[in-house]
Amino acid sequence: MKGWIPVTPQDAIKRCSPRAILGLRLAASLLFGACSATPVLPEPAAEESSDTTDPATMPHDDPSSSSSTGDEVPTTGPALSRGPGSTSEDAGETTGASTGTTPTCGDAILDPGETCDHGAYNWDHGACTSQCRLATCGDGLLFEGVESCDNAEANAPGYAKCDPVTCQFGARCGDGVLDPQEECDGGGPEGEGEIEGANVECKTGCAWDGRVVFISSIPYLGDLSGITGADLKCQVLAQAQQIHEPGRFKAWLSDADDSPLSRFSFGPERLVMPNGIEVATSLEALILDGPGDGITTTEQRNTIIQRYVWTNTAVTGDIFSETNHCDNWISSDKLIGARVGRNAESMEPPEPWNLWKIERRWTSYLNKSCSAAAHLYCVED
Repeated sequence: MKGWIPVTPQDAIKRCSPRAILGLRLAASLLFGACSATPVLPEPAAEESSDTTDPATMPHDDPSSSSSTGDEVPTTGPALSRGPGSTSEDAGETTGASTGTTPTCGDAILDPGETCDHGAYNWDHGACTSQCRLATCGDGLLFEGVESCDNAEANAPGYAKCDPVTCQFGARCGDGVLDPQEECDGGGPEGEGEIEGANVECKTGCAWDGRVVFISSIPYLGDLSGITGADLKCQVLAQAQQIHEPGRFKAWLSDADDSPLSRFSFGPERLVMPNGIEVATSLEALILDGPGDGITTTEQRNTIIQRYVWTNTAVTGDIFSETNHCDNWISSDKLIGARVGRNAESMEPPEPWNLWKIERRWTSYLNKSCSAAAHLYCVED
């Protein structure tokens, strides 16, 4: 175009009056305010006199009319609003929600209320639990490699307990050590297993796999307080050694009316002494074949032989005498007597031992005065 001269924005601004510049800024603010929280407009250059404009002839603003003309830049409205996602709060203010730093167990940061936080390594069987608590004895959680047990409030000192201070097992069934509360301990998780020197296995619960039989460590006079008194003596001895179920023990004894045949229950269970040695495959086999080398072990696990034992019981397991039984085991009168057995015989020389075995002298050997002392066979029923 002829006579057209290009004009830059800066030149255009220089040629505008102050009122025009103010209007331009307002229009730009209204146009761009919704898209930017802090709109920026080019600042007008310092007013310069124009070669073609006489400042003296330019119109002047009347300050008193600025509020009615709307030419004043507003301090509220779209020009001061923030962009998408902003809030009405000052941009410099922050909260836990806005920063994403809410305390969380497992963030590997020790927050208030936590005693530890190992992040991804928190574990209920490790040093720091899943609840961000240091593992302690008594918390009911097993700290692997450090604690052997932890039963929380059930921790207590004593046999088969978890120590409340160390969280280590005390003496217990399954530790492979024979404790007073056990018949045996094979070392298995529940005490089961083989025992050196025994020919009967230890079963679950640290008890022999069979019915226990022993010879009493104490000899008694003929007055046993009756046959039930003899049973009670066996039970007291078993209880003192913590043999399992002591109330089931009875004396191998007959009076005028009862005998082992009528007093005991017969079953397939083997008979085993407290040392784990089998004496018979069953109660019936005991009567038919005898107790092997004898019933030689006491409730205290001591070995004794060649001892007299009150029985009044024949080799058939029945009553030996209906009259000679220390007046039904309530008398120690030296003028009356009863049948005794001999618990075992020395194998050297062999002849006495052979006679003892063949004649089944273990239950019927000879008569003794009721004023004498003799032992009892105690058999678990």
